[in-house]
Amino acid sequence: YQITSGEPSLFQISELQNSKLLALGAGLWTMNSDATHRRRLTDIHDPQWIDNCGNHIFVLTAEGGHSVLMRMNLDGSGATALASADEILSLACSADYRYVYYLNLAHPDKVSRISVEDGSPVDVAYLLGDTPLGNLTVSPDGKFLAYPYQQYSPPRVALAIIPATGGAPLQTFRLPGFIGRLRYSPDGKALQYLMTR
Repeated sequence: YQITSGEPSLFQISELQNSKLLALGAGLWTMNSDATHRRRLTDIHDPQWIDNCGNHIFVLTAEGGHSVLMRMNLDGSGATALASADEILSLACSADYRYVYYLNLAHPDKVSRISVEDGSPVDVAYLLGDTPLGNLTVSPDGKFLAYPYQQYSPPRVALAIIPATGGAPLQTFRLPGFIGRLRYSPDGKALQYLMTR
């Protein structure tokens, strides 16, 4: 059933450990699961991507032409910058809440991960294709990562599945067009996405 209406438009909605909803839309917002008690969580300039990871919220912002990865508590306190790069896209929390994976578009493009606790970044794998086309997702058991990508010559749109520990792709799947909001199914046996035709 519909729980919100009017402004601001809300995106990337997820449930936090405290049973509240987290959303992106002209800032960061939290609310009860029925959308009551909606409030702006914190004043972060230009948030572009959010993900919750156990007792923390991770936010990608843009500052001075660079992407900045920040960590904060569920109530918005304790905001700390963990990493900065020319361009970072997509955030995905590991199943055990120990790491946050992200697409690091510092050439060559790669998947990187950062420790939730101490903020140590590690490169995991290089991306296939010429450009990533959406978000990164982690399997429910934490063993695999998947992401969509585009190749220009010959033209193709595809999905890649790689081990979460890094290494060569285990599988690739050609797609019939551009997709959005990729995720694993709850049982980890399939990938789900929004298809634009």
